[in-house]
Amino acid sequence: MMRGLVLLLLLLMPNRAPAAEPCVWREGSGSAMADEVSPEEAQKAALARARYHAIKQGAGVSVSGATLVRDNILVTDLVSSMSEGFILGEEEPVWKSEFHVTAKGKPAVPSYTVKLKACVINDSRDRDSFFTLSLETNEPVYLPGKEITLTIRPSREAYVSIFHLDEKGSVTMLNPGVDQQGIKIGEGKNGMFPPEAFGLRATLSPGKQREAETFLAVATKERFDYVGLFGGRNRIPFARLLTELRKIPAAKRAIAMVPFEVREK
Repeated sequence: MMRGLVLLLLLLMPNRAPAAEPCVWREGSGSAMADEVSPEEAQKAALARARYHAIKQGAGVSVSGATLVRDNILVTDLVSSMSEGFILGEEEPVWKSEFHVTAKGKPAVPSYTVKLKACVINDSRDRDSFFTLSLETNEPVYLPGKEITLTIRPSREAYVSIFHLDEKGSVTMLNPGVDQQGIKIGEGKNGMFPPEAFGLRATLSPGKQREAETFLAVATKERFDYVGLFGGRNRIPFARLLTELRKIPAAKRAIAMVPFEVREK
C-alpha cells in the first residue's frame, strides 16, 4: 500500500493566477545539488525550498519546525509553513544550473538554483495557538514488512484524519471504513493508528533499496467530511486537499507530519 515518496509539499501547488482571496507577492529562492539524487529530484527540492522561503516572507514570521534532509532532498522543512500560509498563485520560475567538482577524480555534479514570485496568504494570525497536533511513528527506520504504528496527540478534543502523500503529488486517505470523518481523540489523549483490526506495513518500491516516506495528520475541532472530496477515488491531488483544508477556519484545524525511512538490511 505504501509507496516511496519525497515530501516536497509546496512543489504540489499549481501554477496559476491568484484567486480573489487577498494575498501578497513575495520572492523565494532555493538550490539543490544532484550528488545523491537525480537531476529531476534536485530540481524538485530547489523549487520546494523557493516556495517555502516565499511562504515564510508572506507570513511575516520566522517559521520554526524540524528540518530533515534525506539524500539531499528537503523532507520536513515545509511542515510549519503549511500552518503559516498558503501559495495562491505564482509566476514562472527562473532557473540557473552549474556544475561543481565535489571530489578529485569524480565527475562534476550539477546544481540547480531557482527564483520565483509567489502570491502568499497569511494563515498564521487566525490560528488557535493552543490547538496543536503531534504525530509520531513507532520507529524512524523500517525494514520491508515491518509493522508501522502511529501515535497521535491533539492538545484538545479533535477529529483526526491520516493521509499518505506520494512523490507524484497524490494523497491517499488511510482512515479505515466508510466514515471518513476522522478519528475522535480526547483532549491531551493519545490516539493509535491503525486500529487493531487493520495492519500497516512498510514496503519498498520495486528496484529500490531505500525510500523516504511521510504521513500527514489533520485535526479539526469539528467533523469534516472527506467523502465528497475523494468522490470514491483512492487518491486525489495534494493541491486539492490543501484547497479544501483552506475552507476550514485556521483556528479550527491543526496539521502534523512525520517522515520515516524504509530500507533493506
